[in-house]
Amino acid sequence: MDNYVTEKAAIEIIREMIGKLPEINIDKGLATCVDDEEFYIELFTDFVNLDIKEQLVRFMNADDHDNYCIRIHGFKNNAYSVGATALGDLSYEMERISREALTEELKNLQTSLFEQFDRICLIFNQIAQG
Repeated sequence: MDNYVTEKAAIEIIREMIGKLPEINIDKGLATCVDDEEFYIELFTDFVNLDIKEQLVRFMNADDHDNYCIRIHGFKNNAYSVGATALGDLSYEMERISREALTEELKNLQTSLFEQFDRICLIFNQIAQG
């Protein structure tokens, strides 16, 4: 967090996020952080640094639907906390499916989740570091 703050103030990062990440409900994310912009950027930085992709791939490859379900549940909560509502909703659907098994439908949803998450991470990192 400190390296981002020294390069850009949190409010500047948030202003850019509004224009470049319309899928993020920043008001909702800020509400989670009691409208503390610096804390929100810190929370968002932690979010984009989650190793969710590696974990889900590992559980998928091991056909471990229990741990997959647990991990996607946690990610869902992280997504909602930062205002990534669409990712949270997609994660909820994946959690629901993974309670029983790791299906082909779930693999397709996982691909979509990774694409959306990668886009958010890329744009946020460009904003925060640029």
